Amino acid sequence: ITEDVSASDTLCFIRVGGKDTTTFSMAVDGSDVSGSLNWVPYEKDSRVGTWKGKKNGNIIKGTWYYMQEGMNDSLAIDFMLDGDKLRQKKTKFDETVGREVLDENSGYELVYDRTTCE
Repeated sequence: ITEDVSASDTLCFIRVGGKDTTTFSMAVDGSDVSGSLNWVPYEKDSRVGTWKGKKNGNIIKGTWYYMQEGMNDSLAIDFMLDGDKLRQKKTKFDETVGREVLDENSGYELVYDRTTCE
C-alpha cells in the first residue's frame, strides 16, 4: 500500500498488544478519508468510534470521535501507510489541558498489520 491507494479502496488494519486490540478501517474518497477506530483494552473501558481526516501521500491526519465510559470525546490522530503496515503516532497526557493529546514529537511507533475487512 503506497500513496496510490485508489479512490474506492477500503483498508483495514489490526494491532494486538498483549491482550489489548485496536482495529482501524479507512475508506478513501480522493484526499478525504474516514472510517472506524476501536481501542479495546483487556478488562478496561474501550474507546469505540469513527474518524475523519485528510490523506496527503502516505500520511493520514484527522480527528477520532469516540465514546468511553458513556462520554463522547475526540482526539487528533496521525497515521502513516507503510507497505502492508499502518503506523500511528502516540498520544500523551497534557497536564496543562488535563487530557490526552497527540504527541506531535512522537515517531510513528504503534504498528498495525493489514487485515481483511469484515
